Amino acid sequence: ITPANEEAPERFPLHREQSSVCSSPLDPRRVCFAEEAEVVSPPPSSDNASSSSSSGPSPPRRRSSCLRAALIHQVIHQEDDCVPLAREHPTKRGQAWHEELRRHNLVFHRTYVGAAVELHISHPDLVTLTDLQTVAQDAIQEFEEARLMYEDMSAQWQEAEADLVKDLERANQVLQAANKERLRKPRGTTDIEQSETEDEAVSNQNDDWLNSGGLVGAGELRLRFVDLMPKSRRNGRNRNRRRCTTRMQASKSDG
Repeated sequence: ITPANEEAPERFPLHREQSSVCSSPLDPRRVCFAEEAEVVSPPPSSDNASSSSSSGPSPPRRRSSCLRAALIHQVIHQEDDCVPLAREHPTKRGQAWHEELRRHNLVFHRTYVGAAVELHISHPDLVTLTDLQTVAQDAIQEFEEARLMYEDMSAQWQEAEADLVKDLERANQVLQAANKERLRKPRGTTDIEQSETEDEAVSNQNDDWLNSGGLVGAGELRLRFVDLMPKSRRNGRNRNRRRCTTRMQASKSDG
C-alpha cells in the first residue's frame, strides 16, 4: 500500500513484472499495488565500458519493491479439510504464525475494518484515525442495508456479523485510546425498521413545516433548497431519503 501521490524512483529497467493496480477499499484517494522486485541494469560507467569487451555485459541488479504491506482477505475459515496455500498445516497456523507474517507486513483479515485496524497500527501515515472511523462507519451502514435487502438470508449473516463485530471492537480499542467516540454495533432488522418508522414521522413533520410556509416554493425547487431547513429536521429527512433510494434500487433490481 502506498500513497497515490508518492513518486516512483528513477528506473533503468530491463524487465518488469506486471503490476496489479486497483482502487483501495480503505480510501479512494489511495491505490494499492503489488509488484515483484524489479530487474534493472546499472547506470553506465567507465569501468563497465572498459571491461565489457573482455567480460561481456555486467549482470543486472535487483531493485527493492515499493510494496508497503500486503492484505489478504480470508474468506474461508481454517479447517482441517481445507487445502491451504501455506506449507504449515491449519492446526499449526496459530497466533505466533500470524504474528510472524505480520512482522513481514503480510496481514490476513476477515473484514475491511480489520484491515484498516492493522494498517493503522503498522502504517498510521496510510490509514489515519479519521480513515479508520470512515471505513468502520461505512461497513456498518452497508451491512445493515444488505441485511434489509436480503432478509431471506438472515441465517447466513450471523458469521459475517460476528466477524464484523469482533473487528469493530478492535477499532473501538484504538479509538478509545485516542479519546475518540466509540462505534456502535450493527443493528438488527427490527431495530432498523423501528428507526425507519421514527424517520418517517420526522419526515412528515418536515413536510408540515414546509407546507406551513417554512420554505416558499413547491416540488423540486423545495428539494434543492432543503438545506434551509433546521438541522435537526434536515438530518432526519436526508437519512430517510437515502433509505428510500436504497429500497427503490432494490425493487428495480428484483423486477
